Amino acid sequence: MPRARVIARTALGLASLGSLATLATLVSLAGCTTEDIVAIQRCTGAACAAPDDRPGYCQQSGPSILLPTIGGSATCAGALATRTFQFALCTCTDYSSNVGLTTDSFDSATGPYRAPGGVAAAVGINGKLESTGSASIRGSLWVAGAELRFGPSLDVSGDLSAAGRLGSASTSVRVGGAARVGSDIDVASLTVAGTLSLPAAATLAAPTQSLGALRREAVTVAPPCPCGAASEIDIAALVEAHRSANHNADIGLGVDSLVGFTQDQTRELPCGRYFLSRIDGRAGLTLVITGRVALFIAGDITLTGALRVDVRPGGQLDLFVGTHIDVGSDLSFGSPAAPADARLYVGGGGAINLAGNSVIAGNLYAPRADLVISGGAEVFGALLVQRVVHSAPLSLHHDVAVRRAGDSCPVL
Repeated sequence: MPRARVIARTALGLASLGSLATLATLVSLAGCTTEDIVAIQRCTGAACAAPDDRPGYCQQSGPSILLPTIGGSATCAGALATRTFQFALCTCTDYSSNVGLTTDSFDSATGPYRAPGGVAAAVGINGKLESTGSASIRGSLWVAGAELRFGPSLDVSGDLSAAGRLGSASTSVRVGGAARVGSDIDVASLTVAGTLSLPAAATLAAPTQSLGALRREAVTVAPPCPCGAASEIDIAALVEAHRSANHNADIGLGVDSLVGFTQDQTRELPCGRYFLSRIDGRAGLTLVITGRVALFIAGDITLTGALRVDVRPGGQLDLFVGTHIDVGSDLSFGSPAAPADARLYVGGGGAINLAGNSVIAGNLYAPRADLVISGGAEVFGALLVQRVVHSAPLSLHHDVAVRRAGDSCPVL
């Protein structure tokens, strides 16, 4: 089976997630409301309800502007990506695997990925992390659950923060920065270049150890990923706001035009904001994105065939799916030549399945869904999902250009 390639490029302004101070900043941003960086335009009443016409919308540059929802403020899709895709991998619950995990980083604005990548590929786990495989994290690692356990080796280039117990007796652990562990450590060897912070009552069992310093103090680790009702993006509200405020009529796109088809379909979407009730077909679908597009789907995407989303040069896509994606064959999303220009937001639960030929060339946000990868996967970009299930080694190359997506938001 060919290896699945999950490719993504997106865009932010922070240089690296390699420090604990940066995480504190991100956590504080995740809690913002009225002064959120996403809210770049404020409006009231009729000004919020009236969409710009398609020519006016398409004359603008930068990411799409999404119409206001409950807060009464317009949303720039680029700033939404900036806030959402800070980590190479973020899971809202546990991470469990019996195979290896590798992360590193690159900046697509300066060229394609080349190994070895950089060290800004952070991983955040809101629950516990248990794996019998090894891991190489070229970035920092945060685990907010009661357990952090890998197989033969765990190598973290940046800082390590673990709320609970660390290790198994046969694991070698190396941390290039500081380490904060909230409970006992039981490993074969431990190397921490910086300071190891450990509670006074916690045991440190490592027959071989090299520490920059040891500090006995209380350790707490907040969940690093923006999950749960208070932090999740309200995808349903964004979709509903565009049920009537869209540019469908300009291109003759009916809201039910992709429901019930039985032969493979290809649809081109030029610049605009579009709304569909759902996508449902007993065949495959190819969407060709040629301009600055935001596509809102109220229900599921359900296909017996493949789903291919081709983002052409000069195009960009923000795709919001209200409920779920169920694709019977391969899933291909975005263009490897410009993966920053494709972002996929899924509001529902269940599982998003990637077969061996699947390609995701964009950032995936699905905090209520599992990402199930049935073959070896090489990922270029960012994943924020409920959890990841993979039966072969997973490599994630985080494109830090996502951290600049909001820089090009228009000021209205």
